[in-house]
Amino acid sequence: MPTVKLDSNFASSILDVAVDNDVSKAHAAKAAERLKAVVITPILAKLNSNTPLEDHETKVLDFLVTEHSSDGLQWGGAMPEQSKRAILADKELQKTLLTRLSDRMTTENIMAITEPAGLAGVMKAITDCSFTYVERFPKAMHGPNFDGIKDMITPTPEELAIRVQRTEMGQTEHRAISFGIGTEVGKDIAPVNNIPSDPERMHKAGKAAFATADAVQRAKIIATQYDKQAMHVSDLESKEDTSTEELAEAKETLENLAKQMDYYRVPKNPGQRPANFQQLNIPQPSIQKLARLGGDDNVPLPLVATASGTTARALIALHDLGVFNDSENNFDPESAQYLSTLLCGTIVHGGHHSVLEVGEMYNRLLDYEAISDLENKGVRSNEETMGYYEIGASGTLVPEAMREDVLSKYNAKNQADFKQTLKGTVIREEPNDPSPPQNSATF
Repeated sequence: MPTVKLDSNFASSILDVAVDNDVSKAHAAKAAERLKAVVITPILAKLNSNTPLEDHETKVLDFLVTEHSSDGLQWGGAMPEQSKRAILADKELQKTLLTRLSDRMTTENIMAITEPAGLAGVMKAITDCSFTYVERFPKAMHGPNFDGIKDMITPTPEELAIRVQRTEMGQTEHRAISFGIGTEVGKDIAPVNNIPSDPERMHKAGKAAFATADAVQRAKIIATQYDKQAMHVSDLESKEDTSTEELAEAKETLENLAKQMDYYRVPKNPGQRPANFQQLNIPQPSIQKLARLGGDDNVPLPLVATASGTTARALIALHDLGVFNDSENNFDPESAQYLSTLLCGTIVHGGHHSVLEVGEMYNRLLDYEAISDLENKGVRSNEETMGYYEIGASGTLVPEAMREDVLSKYNAKNQADFKQTLKGTVIREEPNDPSPPQNSATF
């Protein structure tokens, strides 16, 4: 069963194979060139000609500057040596940033990549441009099917709500100091005020930001917030100098928390709550149910930051722009599978999400296509030929043409880890003639 370490090995294996796979890089290049033409090129042209930017273009630029500056502190950032403030204050730096992104998104550059870090930089540009296309572009610039694609793939509010930030648990901010999704403090993540010397990396990442993705833990936090707010409202009501506006605002906050308490089935009276919230039968969102169903021995598949919005936006943008269509403008599931595999390699290796959290977004894209074919063409899709990712079987996410190579690398990494574990294991030797157990006849 996939675990945190296995997911990490799987992601790095994808990147190791993809950099030597021209078909994989060609799919990345097609996506990058299309997004560059829509997102980067128009803004860069206006900056070069001193033409005012449209409102959405200003927002796009602001997002890209944030992600790729030292403020973003992201693996694959294009201008980590400059702060967001410095870039936004200098048009030449803005042009330099967009030029760097434009250059890395060219087919020539992508096909020449030989190192995982280079491919990860391309995928970072793809996911960031996709975010701006989905979240910053006006509706008029989207395709006619955009809303349907987005509604099908986007993580639900319930899925996103179970993300629990470390700061909500009373912890300080952390940074990722290793690749993969391991979360051992001092080895994989570290508090910002206690970073080890010479770490493998130091970036913001999902595994550093979030302590868990769990509905029960979210319910506990909501209950604590509700109790605190109820006391605050009671305190305000007892004071003669409380303004009407202040009390109304406090009650509105309490009412919103009460709705969340109802959703998570938590009694508002603290005395009626069990010590163990597991007894409340708290509703779990789809991604958490899939993690449980895909696991075994009562151990669910790993979750880092719940369903991947980054993956979802990339698939939404690329599908809306026709990147997954073949020469006859028909949906090509293999194209989507190649891109999803590259997204998985980059996002999981970067420490943002688990394989399940990425793979499920790819499955939702296929679901959208299957439903569209049935509704619009009366054709029932063949699930076996569409290449669905099988929950708990990571290799099924990878296109068949590169699956064997990825799994070979993956198995080699797992075996190396196993041997390393054995080296650190102390084996207790038994005596040559051990005494038989007492009362053995009763065993």
